[in-house]
Amino acid sequence: MPAKRARKTFEYPEFAEYDLRHNPGRDFLRMLEWCATADAGAFDAVFAAYARSPIAILLAGAAIEGYVNYAGHAVVPNWEDYVKTAKTFSDKLKRVFAERKKTVALDSGIYQRTIALLTFRGSLAHPRFTRRVEKRDSPPPTLFDHIETDYPATRVLEIATRFRERFLADVGLDDLWWKQGYAEIPRPTTKPRTPRER
Repeated sequence: MPAKRARKTFEYPEFAEYDLRHNPGRDFLRMLEWCATADAGAFDAVFAAYARSPIAILLAGAAIEGYVNYAGHAVVPNWEDYVKTAKTFSDKLKRVFAERKKTVALDSGIYQRTIALLTFRGSLAHPRFTRRVEKRDSPPPTLFDHIETDYPATRVLEIATRFRERFLADVGLDDLWWKQGYAEIPRPTTKPRTPRER
């Protein structure tokens, strides 16, 4: 189903050529910030309290991927062809950095933390049934216990925000969110068909 037309906020020309640039990574990062900083009462009125951190991880993953794809489109020729086949997050980073002729250590600092977060996100995107029988002083932790311990929403926000700042600085790009321009052009006319063409 095609997307609806954008709502008019001012009078557009009758017919134009539009140039839209949109980095949804920035939108997802804003949603992550709202998720991580929402008042507990307001959040719990809409979602289960234990949903905050899993939602934050999913939003962070979308934000981070959005920024890498934004950079890929900006600096890598034929980025769409490059990502047609499955690539790891690290492969995408390496390709963008190679185009900028930059050597960046992915096994330390914010890049290592981001890769670990996205790897953990896989356990949310592809959840597995768990059955554990253990003798211990408390019940074994669930997936959600691990999330709350390792990746609370505030920590996820900090990782995603620091990734954006470091990554954009390393590849030399501005934090593009949304940009639209247009040039009015004459509406194409259809040539009336003669009886012979019918």
